[in-house]
Amino acid sequence: MEKTAALKQIILVTDGHSNRGESPVEVAREASSQGITVNALGLLHQGELGELGRKEIEAIAQAGEGVWDIVQAEELAQSLQMISQQSSVQTMEKLVNKQLKKVLGVESIVDIPPEKRGKVLQMLEEIGEKSYLRCVILLDCSGSMASKLELAKDSIVDLLLSLQARAGGGEIALIAFPGGRDSLAKVVSDFTQQVDALETALNSLKVRGGTPTGPALREALSLFQSCLKTPIQEESLVV
Repeated sequence: MEKTAALKQIILVTDGHSNRGESPVEVAREASSQGITVNALGLLHQGELGELGRKEIEAIAQAGEGVWDIVQAEELAQSLQMISQQSSVQTMEKLVNKQLKKVLGVESIVDIPPEKRGKVLQMLEEIGEKSYLRCVILLDCSGSMASKLELAKDSIVDLLLSLQARAGGGEIALIAFPGGRDSLAKVVSDFTQQVDALETALNSLKVRGGTPTGPALREALSLFQSCLKTPIQEESLVV
């Protein structure tokens, strides 16, 4: 089996509800249609704002065919790695299920005979080990993130280190929202494998303003479209 091309995912990290720009749910749906999985991690407050944020985070992940969770800031590093891994597995399962339908006429792994299922699961594991992961982190830098930003920075570096440990490797890009005085969202680091480069970008971040989640997702789509990339290749499935 040849090495697969890049899996594409977005991970949103926010502690509130979008309050500027276009609907993040609609942009997440658009991302999914382009083969980009959108995941969301919430660091939420109590009360109405927290409830609105919780509902929006779930809706974004559902529209983006990704996974979501609500965590304490201290749990962010572990949760980022877990969500990235779960998202990759889901993406690969979709790819395998598509091949199963083409080759065997079945909808998913659970529909194939038990004596053949093990071989398909092994193939899924091999795809996971060999796939290259391209991940865009959308980091909420609104005023309410002030007490959480340093933990978020450390957690993103830890995620890049975990991607480097994968057999297939991976890279991270970073988008901050709001992006500054003149932008709702800004790419502060293009795709990189270099920890030093990512740390430099993270150290430039400052909290400010509102929560333009939709524009941040839009910026991530533009980043994927502009970077040199190859669509996920379908594996030849023989069972």
